[in-house]
Amino acid sequence: MTGDGTRSPADDLRARLDEPQVAASLNSLLDHADLLAIVVVALDGFLARGDVIADSLASAIGEITASTASADLSKVDVRSLARTANSLAESGPALTELLGPLSEPHTVAALGTLAGALGDAQRSARTAPPAGALSLLRALRDPDVSRGVGFLLEVARALGRRTT
Repeated sequence: MTGDGTRSPADDLRARLDEPQVAASLNSLLDHADLLAIVVVALDGFLARGDVIADSLASAIGEITASTASADLSKVDVRSLARTANSLAESGPALTELLGPLSEPHTVAALGTLAGALGDAQRSARTAPPAGALSLLRALRDPDVSRGVGFLLEVARALGRRTT
């Protein structure tokens, strides 16, 4: 409260922070701050290119309109199209189950690390000679190789737990 007994904007903010739903929502936002940052950057890029995207979309709609005006739609297999739409609708729960873990921040980070490592490995594998059994054993002394093998063992362990 201010000196004259009126509520200040800071008092209003403190009162809102004391509300359980507001606190829970803010905690959820903070838990996903890294993912939100990625979304904000992507949205910023999308908005920055809004004119180009709108022009491209208008052009595509124009092309579709022009091509469908002369198209013979009597040859469209509507039953097959309906079956495809039903299959997509039925696959919703499976897609949710697949995409749910993919949206976890630690999974996104792991996939980014894996993608970078795959690119590095592909470049190195082009120039590296094929490895024999002894060179594989010597490679285990390399701390990077040791960490990588340890990671792969943890993936195998986690996969085993999930498949039993």
